[in-house]
Amino acid sequence: MLKYFIAAMALLAVPLMASTSLTIFNQNTALVRDTLPLTLQAGVNEVVHSPVMQGIDANSILLIPETPGAFGILEQGVETNALTRDILLQRFEGKSLQFLIKEPEKPDRILAATLLSANGDNSLVSLDGTLRFGLPGEPLFPPLPDDTRLQPAIVWSLSAEKALTTQATLAYLASGLDWSADYTLVSSGDGSTIDLTAWVAITNESTRDFDKCAIKLIAGDVSVAEPKRQLRDNTRVMAMAAMTSDSEVVERSFGDLHLYTLPRPVSLPAGAMKQVEFANAKGVKSRRVYLYDPQANFLPRHFGGDPLQGLTNEEFGGQAGTRIDVFREIENTKANGLGIPLPAGTFRFYEADGSDLEFTGERSIGHTAAGETVRLATGTAFDLVGKRVRENLAVDTANKTTTEEINITLRNRKDSAVTIQVVERLARGSNWEILKSSMKFERLDSGRIQFDVPVSAGGEKSVAYTVRYTW
Repeated sequence: MLKYFIAAMALLAVPLMASTSLTIFNQNTALVRDTLPLTLQAGVNEVVHSPVMQGIDANSILLIPETPGAFGILEQGVETNALTRDILLQRFEGKSLQFLIKEPEKPDRILAATLLSANGDNSLVSLDGTLRFGLPGEPLFPPLPDDTRLQPAIVWSLSAEKALTTQATLAYLASGLDWSADYTLVSSGDGSTIDLTAWVAITNESTRDFDKCAIKLIAGDVSVAEPKRQLRDNTRVMAMAAMTSDSEVVERSFGDLHLYTLPRPVSLPAGAMKQVEFANAKGVKSRRVYLYDPQANFLPRHFGGDPLQGLTNEEFGGQAGTRIDVFREIENTKANGLGIPLPAGTFRFYEADGSDLEFTGERSIGHTAAGETVRLATGTAFDLVGKRVRENLAVDTANKTTTEEINITLRNRKDSAVTIQVVERLARGSNWEILKSSMKFERLDSGRIQFDVPVSAGGEKSVAYTVRYTW
């Protein structure tokens, strides 16, 4: 939690305001800032601020005077024991207490008993000269002193050289506030373009109501980054064609993080969730990608420490899947109507069916920088099928080589042509060579190659290649 606070301290350099403001991290943590009016007498003053959030981090509290040096802080602490029935019972141990008795078909009555030991409904009481466990009825407590604290509070001991009226900024970290991004993508026709609407969803699972708060959102892992404040103006406005000037969410770099400022105050009652639109773009180009990765789920991770097993085992690589996965690719560039840092969240896809919209899949993304490509798996193609067959396997232990002949067949039962990306995992060993291939391929990394295979509507296409491993 300390690193959270180090990263957040730079956010405190804001003018004092008469309202609460929040900086919410997408890790169930928020920096809460309140303005406190203070009336201090010369000498030592006890100052109590209540209520405070149940999830407050007592070690993160900062009280910053409007005028530097206006007062000194001798002590500060958090009293989190809000007044409950059990706490009151403990205060009346050894004392006489009245209880309200309610019985069916009888009038209510009040009797007195001595509370010997407070333990909730298992308390020990003395009633009419006998001892019993359990409360005889609902306890009725006498009026409490005016200075009784009914809710959690922050308590300070402040010293002032002279009497003064001032104000200070109170800042602390607390759990219970979180945010994430939600993206709605609607396509029609061939799906080559989409309309994108982005929302930030803010949840308040704390015990506190926030009324008309200025809100900032931090995207990034602040537990491992300690950003330095950027003094230059590197502000970008996350505004799309359909957004009006008074609804722009402003985004700017904040060290290694990204900071989003909502355009207007937001009220967040306890237990509430609210969405605020931060981007709206029309006609964003989207590419549908079909991927056949037949061995993705069929290759063993190891062979008991024997590397030759992968090179010589005849069963290795013999199994293969048939499904073809569907992906959406969206270039996050200005040329494509975007070009903004996209915070982590969920993409939901809808396709127009006449006047209706149909849900076609959803996928979560991590934080995606401007200029990167968003690639999302949205499901499995119903009308596309792949088949991978190993035609021949030759293991030559004398010359330390293994040769495989692979044949891949793709069937397209759609009424339009498609291109299917076929990824082959050359997983037997790191030293391999493609001896021959019926199509050009791209080497993705040290263990994978990719074929881009066009398949006509209602058609079928095969790809064959031979690979040799050496050891």
